Amino acid sequence: MTKWNRPREARTPSRIRAIALLGALSCSASWSISANAATATCESLTSLTLPNATITSAQSIPAGTYTPPGFGPITNLPAFCRVVGVIRPTSDSSIGFEVWMPKSGWNHRFTQIGNGGLAGTYALMYSSTSSMMQRGYAIAGTDDGHTATDPASWPIGHPEKVKDLAWRAVHETSVASKQVIASFYGTEARYSYFQGCSTGGKEAFMEAQRFPEDFDGIIGGAAAMRYTDLIARFVWDEQAQLNDPAGYIPTSKLPAIQRAALNACDTVDGIADGVVNDPRQCRFDPGVLQCPGADNASCLTAPQVSALRKIYSGPVNPRTGEKIIFGYEPSGENSFGTQTWTAYIAGANGPTSAAQYTVMNSFNKYLVFEDPNWDFRTFDFDTGVTQMHQKLDPVPFDATSADLSRFQERGGKLLQYHGWIDYSVSPLESIDYYERVLATHTPGKGNGRGERDVAIRRTQDFYRLFMAPGMNHCAGGDGPNAFGQILSYGLISNTPPPSHDADHDIVTALENWVEKGIAPEKLIATKYTSDDPTKGIQMQRPLCPYPQKARFKGQGSGSSNSAESFTCEVDEDDRGRNSQ
Repeated sequence: MTKWNRPREARTPSRIRAIALLGALSCSASWSISANAATATCESLTSLTLPNATITSAQSIPAGTYTPPGFGPITNLPAFCRVVGVIRPTSDSSIGFEVWMPKSGWNHRFTQIGNGGLAGTYALMYSSTSSMMQRGYAIAGTDDGHTATDPASWPIGHPEKVKDLAWRAVHETSVASKQVIASFYGTEARYSYFQGCSTGGKEAFMEAQRFPEDFDGIIGGAAAMRYTDLIARFVWDEQAQLNDPAGYIPTSKLPAIQRAALNACDTVDGIADGVVNDPRQCRFDPGVLQCPGADNASCLTAPQVSALRKIYSGPVNPRTGEKIIFGYEPSGENSFGTQTWTAYIAGANGPTSAAQYTVMNSFNKYLVFEDPNWDFRTFDFDTGVTQMHQKLDPVPFDATSADLSRFQERGGKLLQYHGWIDYSVSPLESIDYYERVLATHTPGKGNGRGERDVAIRRTQDFYRLFMAPGMNHCAGGDGPNAFGQILSYGLISNTPPPSHDADHDIVTALENWVEKGIAPEKLIATKYTSDDPTKGIQMQRPLCPYPQKARFKGQGSGSSNSAESFTCEVDEDDRGRNSQ
């Protein structure tokens, strides 16, 4: 039996690992626990002694609807214990965390929810509590060491707080939350999971790379792993549109851009359905939209064509010509949902309302350059990017290591997903990272079909990537986009899958892989009409483990809106090629 196929019993359970870790952390601390310890009342948890952490409140919440601070009402909750605390691993740290634990029906599982954007809130945890606690999970989250009400300048002069945001808060919250759960229930969680998208996706991979003992299973979506370069590309996009005001592309022109991209790309996969299966196969030049005469909503001016080409291509070093980070893929410019081109690039209320504009200005002014007068218009993509890495690489802020060997060897399982029309984090980032992990499993020095197939088998034994055609950043879009995933910053609720079986729900798929050794061969994604489950299912499509993709069986095989009409196959031209 290979190390990639060890049964669950052969691994070290997370509850035993937690005890070992606690021993190393607490040494002289008075807190201890045994597997047979008596359960504690919720309110008594305020007296719990934890290394580097303090419980500030512990409150019993009755079943029904509860409204946490700064958030809307959450319905359909079981009776639970809400624990709030703060962790201080350094004198300058103040990591807020919360743990919500159902009072009955606990399934002996713990899940931690990642953050979004620049963190500072519990919004993503709160939006997940009802669905996860109904399933019996104890659930936790963190503000990553600062709050949304802090002034934007909070990183200046606080390098330890920057480390908390980059990686430490998630790890420390995992350790403290497991202790709280063990005290409340009198036994440790048997399985520990992490779920996150966007910034939470980066947190997912940071955990797998740096703290492989924290979680048995991890779900990471649209992961902003190369966060430093991602912020640089936000600057690139905004410069492309705003350094020359004539280059700004208003939202009124997005329908024409998407229509032209679909005209060029939609039928490449053999189906005219408004969803491009693999945009890498698309050959779309925005020049076809250049206005032959007067400017209007159906065409682009020459400066707008230039700006759009830059956004698609992504930033390059002006001195060396080297690509800094991937660009975006065409065909979803006017897609349906909240996590769209409008939200991230154009801005619903003009260019300064775009998420990219807001995030890159705050990040660079206060976290990187520590200069409130920093001006993105003068940013140099040679010296500026170097300065960003000089500041952030020692933290480290990025989660780029392709070495997942420790996570693999202790039996961890990792599921990754990414929407093909993501206009925040390029989908090519996920493919590129997966290819780099594949390279660590290639038996020889070549890239022949045999060696690549071996690498894929070895990697897919613990790590699988699912690309979602027609899906925006974490969710939404014109294609099937609901499969039980946690969503991203700016979304206040999750769109549930039609059922919680392993085919339709990524959480169940991960549970089955971790606990039963059953790896997901596909995920069936669902597109509801107007993304509203009450309006019925419009389309379903299988998401296949990369490098496979969904292939329509052809006429006579059924509707192209049905998942049963597709198989998962590898294109011949995908064998041996990477993402570039």
